[in-house]
Amino acid sequence: MRLEKTNWDLYYKKSGKVVKTTRNITQNILLLLFKKYTVKPEKICEMGGANSCFYRGIRNVYPDANYIVIDNNDTGLNLFMKNNSNDKNIALVNKDLLTNNAPIINADIVFSIGLIEHFSKTDTAKIIREHFRAVNNNAIVIISFPTPTFLYRIVRVFAELAGIWRFPDERPLLMDKVSTEVSKYGEILESFINWKIILTQGIIAIRPNVTGSEVDTIKLGEI
Repeated sequence: MRLEKTNWDLYYKKSGKVVKTTRNITQNILLLLFKKYTVKPEKICEMGGANSCFYRGIRNVYPDANYIVIDNNDTGLNLFMKNNSNDKNIALVNKDLLTNNAPIINADIVFSIGLIEHFSKTDTAKIIREHFRAVNNNAIVIISFPTPTFLYRIVRVFAELAGIWRFPDERPLLMDKVSTEVSKYGEILESFINWKIILTQGIIAIRPNVTGSEVDTIKLGEI
């Protein structure tokens, strides 16, 4: 059965206070990982970051870095540009990573939050691969995704029953399966579950050793 797709246009236009709180928690974790594993990144790339909710916090810490967003949602990209038109160090790449490869931009940091779980098993592996196409050999890749803990399942069931669940195509992913796939491209530096945001998210940080066009030599799995 083909699942209904998430309405990303609606998502980017609306946000709630609870979501803002959980985003702040995730943002703080991101910044801690950035500081721990990079020195002074010149290029930061967010995949699936149309109308990014993390850009402002990251920009406050890294005011001079080039910030690159890769997404194919016009609504979100337009909102991002409208809200940040005064920043000359941003670049928006409108690209569907299922049908096109990510640009080889040699970024120092590539990350995504809540992206890879919205695809089929094989497409999820392809989206993971594209993170590593965009980085350099000394970079860090950070991928965060929902993972099906007991807490996640309970909260999601109640949200669906209440009619407030907005992500019909979200597939919570097992930590070990994602770890197996990302380890094809480099060394896992950290892997843990973010319990504080209730709808639990797995977070994996990787130091890549396969980057750029070399990623095409890696056989994709199913996640």
